Amino acid sequence: MSQSNRHIAYVSPLPPPIGGIATWTETIQNRGLGDGWRISIINSSLRGKNITDQRRSLVTEAVRTLQILFSLIWILIFKRPNVVHVNCSLSERGVFRDALVAGLARVLRVSVVANLNGNFLPGSMVALSRRTEIAYRFLFRRSQQIVALSDGSRLGVQHLGNFDDITIVMPCFIDFSNVPEKSPSSTSNFKIGYLGALLESKGLGTIYETALKLPEHEFVLVGDIRTEAESDGLIRQISDLPNVTLAGSMPHFPALEIIASCNALLFPSHSEGFPLAVVEAMAIGLPVVASPVGAIPEMIDTPDGGYLIQPNDIDGYVAALTELSADPNLASKIGAHSKDKARALYAYKDVIARWRDLYISIS
Repeated sequence: MSQSNRHIAYVSPLPPPIGGIATWTETIQNRGLGDGWRISIINSSLRGKNITDQRRSLVTEAVRTLQILFSLIWILIFKRPNVVHVNCSLSERGVFRDALVAGLARVLRVSVVANLNGNFLPGSMVALSRRTEIAYRFLFRRSQQIVALSDGSRLGVQHLGNFDDITIVMPCFIDFSNVPEKSPSSTSNFKIGYLGALLESKGLGTIYETALKLPEHEFVLVGDIRTEAESDGLIRQISDLPNVTLAGSMPHFPALEIIASCNALLFPSHSEGFPLAVVEAMAIGLPVVASPVGAIPEMIDTPDGGYLIQPNDIDGYVAALTELSADPNLASKIGAHSKDKARALYAYKDVIARWRDLYISIS
């Protein structure tokens, strides 16, 4: 079959809310896969109140799952894609939906890619329920290719069975046409940015403690406020700090423009897959101070490209940011190294070429 006849169906979220995999999907939607390639997107994102309230009822989740499955069936029957690409959410509920999607595709003899968008570490580090393990095995056995975001996640897949022959590691991409130029603030304050959901699991508590210890530094947090953080009182506490600005949620490019006005990115998340916020900050040319979770250790070269610090090591984050603010030449050198790496490894045109080769190989 020639490339001109290939059609890929994505079961994947679109914004809102802004997030790594939603931005990934939106970029595919806007830029496509290249001449002759066709795409369909079944939007699996949460909607309405579910965006900010993660405690969804089983009925609400069941309705969303049925909507996704009915849309998939229509595309499978009337558009006949060559590959169904499932961007897996890695949630307890989501895996059953993803397994059903893969099962439906295989009934109609359509190849499946299971793209694990998160930190997939079952085994000694993560205890999965028996039924969840069964769902993942069902999904993997019906996939022609499993794609992980890091070596750790690839090893996590192997804990569930002998899937080594069909599992690869593929990084996320970024669209450099949407990456603004670095434009640090003209103020004398060292400005530290954060981009992502404002949640304790994303390191919001660490950001608060770090900002508390660095009152002379300016912090700007870009992202949507989730109910979990509000219930913990973290948002109220952090908003009371005079050196912290909550910029809120906004479209992708304006959010990146704010990050481009910063001197460094702070990203002390407790769990990640391949966070686009980190690689986008690298592409802008910012030094990154982040936690060593998910693919981040593979993204950031230490010490040349930034700092890797455990999520709750407040003193470590304070020391790293103090060092960067005291030595502008060091910050500039680290940012330049990261920018070069991002452009060499994560550019859209290069990563999407690998995806095209993968789709061809299994269809």
